[in-house]
Amino acid sequence: MNKTISFLLKNKVLKLISLALAIATWFYVSAQEDKQSELQVPLTLRVPEGKFLLEPSTRPMLTLVLRGPTRAVTQFREEALYADISITDKVTRLPDTSESPQPITIQIGPEDIQNVPDNMTVRSIEPQRISILIDELTRKRLDVEVDPRQDLKGELQEGYRIHRISPVPNKVMVQGPRSILARRQTIRPLPLDISGLGPQPWNPTIQLDRGDTETGLRDCLSPEPPEVQVWFFFTRPTIERTFEQVPIIIHAPPGFNYTVLDAQTHEPLKNIPEVTIRGPENLLQDNGVVVRAILNLAEVDPAGTPEIEETVRYVVGPRDPDASDRVRREIAEEVELPTGPEVLIRASPISAESED
Repeated sequence: MNKTISFLLKNKVLKLISLALAIATWFYVSAQEDKQSELQVPLTLRVPEGKFLLEPSTRPMLTLVLRGPTRAVTQFREEALYADISITDKVTRLPDTSESPQPITIQIGPEDIQNVPDNMTVRSIEPQRISILIDELTRKRLDVEVDPRQDLKGELQEGYRIHRISPVPNKVMVQGPRSILARRQTIRPLPLDISGLGPQPWNPTIQLDRGDTETGLRDCLSPEPPEVQVWFFFTRPTIERTFEQVPIIIHAPPGFNYTVLDAQTHEPLKNIPEVTIRGPENLLQDNGVVVRAILNLAEVDPAGTPEIEETVRYVVGPRDPDASDRVRREIAEEVELPTGPEVLIRASPISAESED
């Protein structure tokens, strides 16, 4: 035992130096050993001017095996690599795309992988070739269309609905693949939230959707302008209501008797038999309004015009005489009144005997 300890302690400095050199040599050799790593690399394909690549919405990825010194491979950042390929560098002659999209097969090699360090090599790539479709770029004028069922989300204020949607401009020039524009007549905006809107009109500026649902391409259209202003007008659900025997009220100079006759039959009229109006449900329900038929003869000289032709004008107002100005204004602005019938008014002076 003592001999062993004595041996270990003999020339201990030299022995420690030897141990350190051995460890350093092991690390050096290990670092120089090759190691392989499988990486995912994004692929970018560039097409000539005037062409369009009908690629999927998700960016294609390549799987490659990278080989190099262990330490270098271990510390290498995968996102530093990418593949960038110009189609004209791979194809000597492009196919004719003037009538329809055409397929092209592209061969992919280590030379297409960018940012590979000098001490590493690309051992393999999958896939080694890909097939793509290229199309001709063209231009077409499309209608701007807003589909409330698909383009709008959220709920309006209670009791309101969309009355009209007006994009400005309502047509835009769009550049895109010929095969897509050939079947497109419209372009729509990106989804829009209309929660809580109404009754005031609203005119947001909205980006147009650059994608195509049928092909799944997300960025294939280039509208000009890229955004439009869309006017939204709101109204309340409307109903019709019919009033019977609506009284005729005459505003005319005094001193005459006035008789109202139907212009067609010359039968006397004291009331309009039936009047149908249309307006917001909350205003017309529960018998909340009244309708009157008005004949305004204030500027007529009955003495010089014994028989007067006139059109009945309808007016509508709240049944409650104490209704607020807001309610009166809503009724006046939102209730639709029909055009009244043509009538004849005969004026006859009131005699002194009649007055007695």
